[in-house]
Amino acid sequence: MHPVSKLLRVMAAYSTKVSLNEVVIASAVRTPMGSFRGSLATLSAPELGAVAVKAAIERAGISKEEVKEVYIGNVCSASVGQAPARQAVIYAGLPKSTICTTVNKVCSSGMKSVMLAAQGLQTGAQDVILAGGMESMSNVPFYLKRGETTYGGMQLIDGIVFDGLTDVYNKFHMGNCAENTAKKLEINRQQQDDYAISSYKRSAGAYESKAFADELVPVPVPQKRGAPPVIFSEDEEYKRVNFEKFNKLATVFQKENGTVTAGNASTLNDGAAALVLMTADAARRLNVTPIARIVGFADGECDPIDFPIAPAVAIPKLLEKTGVKKEDVALWEINEAFSVVAVANQKLLDLDPAKVNVHGGAVSLGHPIGMSGARLVVHLCHALKKGEKGVGAICNGGGGASSIMIEKLANTVEGPPILTFYTKTPCPLCDIVMEELEPYKNKLIIEKVDITRPENLKWLRLYRLDIPVLFLNAINTLEAAAQMLMAPPNLVSSEQRHQAESVFLEFRSTKNPYQLCREILEKSTSGYVLFEAAGLIKTALIREWNLLSANDITSLREYLLSYLLRKEAPPFLKEKLLQTIAVIIKRGSINDGGRERKALLEELEKIILSSPISQQKLACSLILAIMQEYAITVKSADVGLIWEVHFRLKKSFEALDLKRIFRFTVGVLEQIIRSGHHPEGEQALLTKQLLTIVETVLCWSHVSPLLSKRLIGAFEAIYESDTAPALRLSLNWRDTIMQPELIALFFEIHMYVRTTPELANPSLTCLVQLASLSGVVVSASNLKQQYLENYVNSFMRMLAFIQPIEREMLGISDIYRRLVQFFTPVMIAAMPPAFLQNLTNYTCHCIRGSIIEEGVNEDTVWRESLNKFLHTWCAIVHDADGFSNERLMNPCIEIFMTYLQCRLAPPDGTRGTESSDGCADDIKDDVEDDERQLHSNVLLTIGAIARKAPAHCCHVLFNLLTDRSKR
Repeated sequence: MHPVSKLLRVMAAYSTKVSLNEVVIASAVRTPMGSFRGSLATLSAPELGAVAVKAAIERAGISKEEVKEVYIGNVCSASVGQAPARQAVIYAGLPKSTICTTVNKVCSSGMKSVMLAAQGLQTGAQDVILAGGMESMSNVPFYLKRGETTYGGMQLIDGIVFDGLTDVYNKFHMGNCAENTAKKLEINRQQQDDYAISSYKRSAGAYESKAFADELVPVPVPQKRGAPPVIFSEDEEYKRVNFEKFNKLATVFQKENGTVTAGNASTLNDGAAALVLMTADAARRLNVTPIARIVGFADGECDPIDFPIAPAVAIPKLLEKTGVKKEDVALWEINEAFSVVAVANQKLLDLDPAKVNVHGGAVSLGHPIGMSGARLVVHLCHALKKGEKGVGAICNGGGGASSIMIEKLANTVEGPPILTFYTKTPCPLCDIVMEELEPYKNKLIIEKVDITRPENLKWLRLYRLDIPVLFLNAINTLEAAAQMLMAPPNLVSSEQRHQAESVFLEFRSTKNPYQLCREILEKSTSGYVLFEAAGLIKTALIREWNLLSANDITSLREYLLSYLLRKEAPPFLKEKLLQTIAVIIKRGSINDGGRERKALLEELEKIILSSPISQQKLACSLILAIMQEYAITVKSADVGLIWEVHFRLKKSFEALDLKRIFRFTVGVLEQIIRSGHHPEGEQALLTKQLLTIVETVLCWSHVSPLLSKRLIGAFEAIYESDTAPALRLSLNWRDTIMQPELIALFFEIHMYVRTTPELANPSLTCLVQLASLSGVVVSASNLKQQYLENYVNSFMRMLAFIQPIEREMLGISDIYRRLVQFFTPVMIAAMPPAFLQNLTNYTCHCIRGSIIEEGVNEDTVWRESLNKFLHTWCAIVHDADGFSNERLMNPCIEIFMTYLQCRLAPPDGTRGTESSDGCADDIKDDVEDDERQLHSNVLLTIGAIARKAPAHCCHVLFNLLTDRSKR
């Protein structure tokens, strides 16, 4: 070969441009940031990093084994231990074969980790890499230099200041560099204070609008002496501000004419962030839908003293490298090491302030220096809208800066979409369609499906109308079909509606639909499609349970719970997904004996104790869903389990977890009422859910396993009806239910919520159920007597303090009826005089109220209450072993006289003076038969009551008849 030709070939080989892999971001999360020596101070940087690493992988929806390499930024590594990144990875449970690198580029460490990961993916060194940053500034130690001990002692050196915040070239704090920048660019104190105040307000607004909800992952903080961990779920710093004193703060670094204060500078904080990056090919292989793609990145350097404006060096290089105009960037995230940093770079680059740090920054949220760079990228991933580009930039000590540009992705990974083509052979029309698709062959992946196969017969009939069937995008197709189904008849033909129904029929029969349904839950905006997806998850889970691995099932359960915690799902969707989680827990307990259920309940308890109120409400809803799933056995629709298994699972749940749920919920209710604040708004809704949980426990159908299926079905029918079964508890409840403080607490709870109807109803139901306690738990007579005394004493104390309202009277009458029904006459007769006196007063009160109610003829509260009181009296007057005739005489006379007066017109009675119907006659003769029957039943009971004082009552009736006969 000629030497010149050989040289040209070599030159050509080296000058050929290498095609780099497309890099996408599959997930991006961060922990909330704790204040210095604050809520996260007990956790090391690797422990915080492990929380972020684990959450990032879970949200990416991939296995831990897929992550081959990890880069994590960490600046202050003294006393952290060897290889901090490696520690975080091991603590997160990744394989020990995972390659780990700790990155220290001061404040840019977290962002540089993302850039290094992107480079490794672009070149093909790996196809999935995790990157992030972590810092625990609360745990950075003081240093003591080695060498001879000098006379007079040795000085400790603050590790944070020495390794994190000191300019080594000028030998002073980096705050002095910020002062230098402010002087050069003529940025005064007021400008910096105004910017800092704006940062705090933007962060507060972001929390109010839940702008951080999708990026945050809660941190369980261990407590001392075996106490349950406290869940830390919100940034700590942004609320620690006093705007009135803001402008009065002293300057820190220059006492004379200084501008930088503790208020307009960032703070010392703890936290971690992590992102899962992968090539686009890997995303397709793993069936992952990325949230963003990396467009480009660039570093910049300047004089160390000018480090605050280093982003103004890096960003122009980034824009030139990517070919993107400044005006096309939707959001800018510039780290607020000091307020002057953001103000200066905004000024130098001529950026629109409305696009810079729209949700606040390090000044208000915090600045864990090894984490912050990664946090900027994490927030851009969630703050951008689909198709928008955003730039993150952060300066670092020594005069450097890193910058990165990402683009929020649409529904799918960039790449050829799949076109599903239902066809048959021969099909001339299909051949024409294929010819039409020929120009798009390189832009589509065409997947042919034989339309004549049995499972596709529903599509075959469309060929009679010469309509080829194609699916380009499952979500778009489902949403279009949903629109057709929901559209009015004048806009959609019957054939179009029929086609839309066929789409959902096909969708409901999808096998292994979990990844598709995840995408629908994350991306679809159609309520109908979301409902169908949630229903499909449940039915497919039941259908395919034996085909799924334990890891698959656990992953699905964790995803559904995570989805509900971070999304404001509509009620219909939330209910469906909660039912699905409950089914998973119940089915799983067949093999694990309730281990997963116990772990989930522990997690839900932590959420209720320390998470935002929206998450507390969700946790309560899930507990209720689990209880409902275990409560019914005979009518359970859970396919694949025989009735005996359902019943065995129910008894196991009763034995292991029902009492635990009761005790925990009652404890939370006690905390609420001890706070002294009347529940309103969201707090009232949470209180209602807690009361409903307790109500469900107390109304639980405790059925003996010795009964037949038919009898158990009858008991469960009672459970589903309005009338709850008696409270029959087993022996293991004795230590809980026999505590006098418990009964007193329930009456205290009712007094706390009684003025709010939606809270008073479940509270009264709880009291009614407690009045029906029976079974082996109080099998000993002395225990039953003791319980009754405790109950009645608390009951009488409450009645002494309240004036019952209408709806409340129903509950009080039911309590009396239950007490007389479930406790012996001798025990009832031994109760204090107030028991009988209140019963008499309320019966008379209901007699008067029922007369008024008859005139209004709208409600029946007083009549229902009266019937229950009369049932109670009927039992009392017929029990020979109960109250003596002497004790009953006066109460019976009072009830008899009250009834007589209310039923007779003046001058003998008051009928017409109390009623709004203006009727001044006695009981009408033209009443309907059912009303006549109602009055006859009441009269029978009044007659039985009157027989306890026959002389008095007969004398009154004789005088009335005599007087009337003379008129």
